[in-house]
Amino acid sequence: IKNSLGKAHLAMGENQQAVALSQQALEIWTATGDEDGQASAMQNLGAAYFALGDLQRAIDLNKEVIPVFRKLGATYMEASTLTSLGSLYQALSEKQQALNYFNQAGLIWRKLGDKKGIGGMLLKSGATYQADGDQQKALEEYTQALALFTEIKDPRGRAAALDLIASVAVSSGDYPRALEAYQQALQLRREVKDRVGEAGTLKGMAAGYVASGDEAQARDYYQQALAVFREVSSPGGEASVRYGLAKIERETGHFDEARTQIEGVIRIVEALRAKFTDQDLRTSYFDTVQSYYEFYADLLMQMHKARPAKGFNGEAWQISERARARGLRDLLVEARADIRQGADPALIDKEVMLQQWLNDKAELQMRMLGSPHSETKAAAAARELEEIRVRLRDVRTQIRQQSPRYAALTQPQPLTLAELQKEVLDARTILLEYALGKERSFLWVVTTEKLISYELPKREKIEASARRALELMTARNQNHNGESIAQRQTRLARADALYSQAAMSLSRMLLRPAAAQLGHQRLLVVADGALQYVPFAALPVAGGQRSVTGQKKKSRSVVRKSPPAMIPLIAEHEILSLPSASVLAEIRRNQARHSTSLKTVAVIADPVFEANDERLTTVPIKADPKAAVTAARVDETRMLKQEHGELAIKRLPYTRQEAERILRLAGPGTGMQALDFKASRATATSDELSHYRIVHFATHGYFDTENPELSRLVLSRFDEKGQPLSGNLLAQEVFNLRLPADLVVLSGCKTALGKSVRGEGIGVLTRGFMYAGASRVVASLWSVSDQGTAELMERFYRGMLGAKQQSPSAALRSAQVGMWQDHRYRAPYYWAAFILQGEW
Repeated sequence: IKNSLGKAHLAMGENQQAVALSQQALEIWTATGDEDGQASAMQNLGAAYFALGDLQRAIDLNKEVIPVFRKLGATYMEASTLTSLGSLYQALSEKQQALNYFNQAGLIWRKLGDKKGIGGMLLKSGATYQADGDQQKALEEYTQALALFTEIKDPRGRAAALDLIASVAVSSGDYPRALEAYQQALQLRREVKDRVGEAGTLKGMAAGYVASGDEAQARDYYQQALAVFREVSSPGGEASVRYGLAKIERETGHFDEARTQIEGVIRIVEALRAKFTDQDLRTSYFDTVQSYYEFYADLLMQMHKARPAKGFNGEAWQISERARARGLRDLLVEARADIRQGADPALIDKEVMLQQWLNDKAELQMRMLGSPHSETKAAAAARELEEIRVRLRDVRTQIRQQSPRYAALTQPQPLTLAELQKEVLDARTILLEYALGKERSFLWVVTTEKLISYELPKREKIEASARRALELMTARNQNHNGESIAQRQTRLARADALYSQAAMSLSRMLLRPAAAQLGHQRLLVVADGALQYVPFAALPVAGGQRSVTGQKKKSRSVVRKSPPAMIPLIAEHEILSLPSASVLAEIRRNQARHSTSLKTVAVIADPVFEANDERLTTVPIKADPKAAVTAARVDETRMLKQEHGELAIKRLPYTRQEAERILRLAGPGTGMQALDFKASRATATSDELSHYRIVHFATHGYFDTENPELSRLVLSRFDEKGQPLSGNLLAQEVFNLRLPADLVVLSGCKTALGKSVRGEGIGVLTRGFMYAGASRVVASLWSVSDQGTAELMERFYRGMLGAKQQSPSAALRSAQVGMWQDHRYRAPYYWAAFILQGEW
């Protein structure tokens, strides 16, 4: 009875009562050992927590009951639960996970011939089409679903279909049709007392009136929706409605009222974010609410324009900072706590087992891709990997939930402006923080004494310019079939000329407004959106084509031997990249974990990738140190490539040369050399590396665009006897390393990249090494030249380990300027890919 009452309260939108009754039912059935009853109560609880915005609990409960329903043969309940899980992941913008669950549910609904279930699947697939911009296909799915729900006389289903049909009409500007559909849906919602659905329909009507320009009607419907969402205790719904009201208030010039609304939204968002123990889900959720923070910062900047003496631009910077790299900051705090202490040993063992299984499957997949294979086998292998990855993620979530140390953690707060100026910056260092917006973008320049803000063009314009510059900068990575050497030279010369124009245009947008503030300071750059893929080092100096400061200021500038036409920013500044200024404060707190060892550098390079490698039968052949790179030569990159449908893992001879040069600079007895068969995963995961200040990986990088957590560094895949080894150091594994190094260098391709998640802005490998303890990481933004990278790295280490004993950021600058001055490597492609992230 209690469970049925809980379900009834849930249907009426009385979510708190639903939780209480379902929990009581669960306790009774648990005491009596009734598995069926327990699963039913847990499913109800999951639905109630979903409505309350506690998505983590809802996901955990639904996942727990699926095996029970399968065991009991309750296929209808299984399909219903799978559908709920799909909806939960859809709400978190985890598209692939959502589709996986929807597809599983769809198979069952069709097998059962359940028209209600099939209709629900049509609505879900239609929403996916709509999110991808295919309004017509979405409308077709919604219309089919409406027909099914009408046939079976399901008012809730009809109302849901009508709401979605109305949303398509709003998108196409057909407001009368949208209003008619919404009115029909609203009547149905009220007839069956579907309060949650009613609030959603009212919110949709308000959005329709906003689109049509009727702000008075929109405000009225938003207020009605807000009252219902509060009545049914739906914080997520309340946040979305208050956001709509805030936008209306801003557009009508009521800035203070808009601020009151959006501050309420942010409070709700922060509370909901804190409920997630799964870090990936927490990050996904935060991605879905970035528009709230973007709006708030924009509003404060509009207030600054109206009242410039009130300091609203500083508050806007703080809101922008509050929205950035929260996931990484949480992880860095978690790393200090060692949350595995006190966790269930069985869970720890399971984590280790799943991690090994994941690695083994990743190796099998790579070996399969290196030989003839069918698309079916490749797809099956990818599905297996994804299933293991999800299971591993679930186990790590359970470890967090059970860890007393994790329970005691508090989420780190972003720096205040005063803290940034006092604790992070110094007299020679300034912060450039960018925030890209739909209508306008902003740049905040912060020194130890002041903050100055600038309004920039909108996101679309800046990102188009950034992508164009990046495309031209990396033209050498494009290999055109049938292209002759002469044709390649002509194409690259044209790309270089066009790059100069494109880079100058981008620099005018991003740097010229603040040119007077830059001087020769060290620049900490917090980028946003597509700017995260642009090396600021290669952009022209803010003033355009001008001379670099002369000999009297050698410590802050570089004197050129022969003047190229365009002076890059790196010629006048040390440049570091950060996902947020607050991350730097967390990195500094983590430095207490660092080793006091005096050992200098460990280098892992020139692994053995293939069975036909000459080192399995003879001595290795060194690269020719006198070889030069020319525009005519298609240089090998450190990125795995597809050739004729198969994965090519070619030897990188210049990584050996790179390693030998670095170790010579380090001096005898201060370095560790792991070449050939020793350049293995076993070496990379050993405790030996924790005794070195610098750890250097020179090998292939593999960036997985679908599942960035499966990105990897590729190490030796055979031992001395020719026996296969697992050669992958997966990004997921890096998090379990103990590597309290001052510097980790990832001298491979695209090692700085990660999943494009708004608000995070840092690569998955970089994130892993920082979690493992590294203070700073040097990584790459694109597929880098093997020979050019070896040259860059020698210059970099000469700066750090040679007579000058430069800091990593100063040494990287010297190396990149030296490459720019060398006619063989002048193009930014050869030197600009590597960025330093972390502590300068």
